[in-house]
Amino acid sequence: MGTLLKVLTVFILLLSILALVMGLANFQKRELLIGRTHTLEEKVIQLSKTLEEKDPAFDGVANHPERDTDVVSDRPVEVPSKSDFWSNYNDALEVLGTPTMKIDDAGSRALLGKYFKLDVEGKIVKENNRPVTSGEGTMDEILTRVLDRAQAQLKTLNNTRTQLTVVRQELEAVIDLLNEEKKAHRVSKRTITSLEQKIGELEAEIGRQNAEIDRLEREKAELNDKIVELNDAINQKNEQIKSQDNQINILEEQLARLKISSPGGAENLGSKQTSTTLSAGVKGSVVHVDRELAFVLVKLTPEASQEITGGGFAPVEMMVHRKTAEGDQIVTRLRIANPPSKENLVIADNLYGWEQVPVEAGDIVVY
Repeated sequence: MGTLLKVLTVFILLLSILALVMGLANFQKRELLIGRTHTLEEKVIQLSKTLEEKDPAFDGVANHPERDTDVVSDRPVEVPSKSDFWSNYNDALEVLGTPTMKIDDAGSRALLGKYFKLDVEGKIVKENNRPVTSGEGTMDEILTRVLDRAQAQLKTLNNTRTQLTVVRQELEAVIDLLNEEKKAHRVSKRTITSLEQKIGELEAEIGRQNAEIDRLEREKAELNDKIVELNDAINQKNEQIKSQDNQINILEEQLARLKISSPGGAENLGSKQTSTTLSAGVKGSVVHVDRELAFVLVKLTPEASQEITGGGFAPVEMMVHRKTAEGDQIVTRLRIANPPSKENLVIADNLYGWEQVPVEAGDIVVY
């Protein structure tokens, strides 16, 4: 009995060693199969990215110029005959940017790993007692899509090659026609050159005959130009006089309003006080600019008018600012020399040396 146990033990030991060796060998094959399957999946995914998802479609309007097939002669041709080359041309072959296949998402990757079709419970679906390995739900579904797009891509490539052959033949015909036309054109150029020389001689004679006419025309044009210049000068002077009259009328009206709103006029300017102190802030805005007389008309706020005349008027200086995209910009400095009118209007001198940029209507007056 002991001998039998020893024999069985040795036999089991040998079987264990054999199982270990076979397990190691199967493990290596398993790693080989996993690596091969993974590599095939990645390459299929990469290959799919080079295949267009659908056939390219041309959605524009083809407007190709047809080739004139009539001979070139001096005979006028109202409606020349045209070739029908573009009638069979496929514009879709030129379309770029058609989206490629995308099977690198998680669902597609999982489907690539399914050799057998599984039901909702995860069991292998069988037909005629054989596992289903094709159709929807298996890797065959994606591989069939890739194969279909590859075949369509090959068909598009072959169509392009065929179209290139037709285009080459048309191009060769056009080149032959152009070469023939260039030969005829060289002969025509020589004839034209000879005729141009004769025309040049005739034109020279005509030029000599017209020289005297041109001289007289120039003298006439110079006299007309002088007349036009004198008329323009007269019109400009009239416009200047009219503009100055309008400005004088405007200033007289403004001075009249200012005198009415401030009894006693300029005689009382120094009788009240010698300085005016205002609170800081916006005091009004520029409503008119006279650049010739260097003064501006300012519309004060009611509060500013009250501050200026509250304790008796005295001349006061204020700054002019302008809001720009870069921020607040100093424009110039003004000196208000008269009390405000009922409409809160004052005339201010544009102080010499302060103007940074030309003052304009709408600029803000601050103190």
